[in-house]
Amino acid sequence: MKILIPSYEPNEKLVNLVEQIKELTNIPIIVVNDGSGENYNEIFETLKTKGVTVLKHQTNQGKGAAIKTGIKYLIKNNEKQGCVCADSDGQHTVKDILRICEELEKDKKDIVLGIRNFKKENIPFRSKFGNNISKILFYAMTGEKVRDTQTGLRGYSSKIFEWLLAIDGNRYEYEFNILLKMKEEGITYTQIDIETIYEDKNECSHFRVIRDSILIYKPVCKFLISSVLSAIIDFVLLMIFQMFFNNLLL
Repeated sequence: MKILIPSYEPNEKLVNLVEQIKELTNIPIIVVNDGSGENYNEIFETLKTKGVTVLKHQTNQGKGAAIKTGIKYLIKNNEKQGCVCADSDGQHTVKDILRICEELEKDKKDIVLGIRNFKKENIPFRSKFGNNISKILFYAMTGEKVRDTQTGLRGYSSKIFEWLLAIDGNRYEYEFNILLKMKEEGITYTQIDIETIYEDKNECSHFRVIRDSILIYKPVCKFLISSVLSAIIDFVLLMIFQMFFNNLLL
């Protein structure tokens, strides 16, 4: 089992997170520096001194690309159990990260999702609204009730590593695309509740509202357009058949 953390322009929260994990477990940690730039070299060098494996993108490629880089490394190093992906901005507690590890090991599901509670008062409106919309659209498309479609705390079994590499997307849309493909590929999953943390109203997040939302909801839009067109075609064909049979009866 490994802990995989994609990271872009991190602060000391990442170092603190690693230190807390190291105090409680010997699970190896892999951090992917997603093109953060020279100003952040000191943080990543500090992580190396703490026994963390640091992989590096020369330029920023996106969260999805960073996760794929980590998974490729795990495959190359013959990881047999799986990995738990966590964010580097302090939004996930060490306790919850380790709970996902334990759940992945004992439950034998392909994916374990850490589910946040969006009914709490401290949740930023943007996050609460975005999750509600994506949850509804996701159910409309798949019939599956995933309570937090945007969670960044997830466990992945090594059995689906190759499948994960084949999923489209290199940025925030990648994690949503994973969920969209689960049912048709027979991927099993479970959901467990985790603590909901939004420090400083999540201002340290690198999520770009307009660009990343367009990427996330692009497959949703395709699905809706396809559904509407199918409904129109069905209606037109029905009218044509009705007219044809009515003329035959005259």
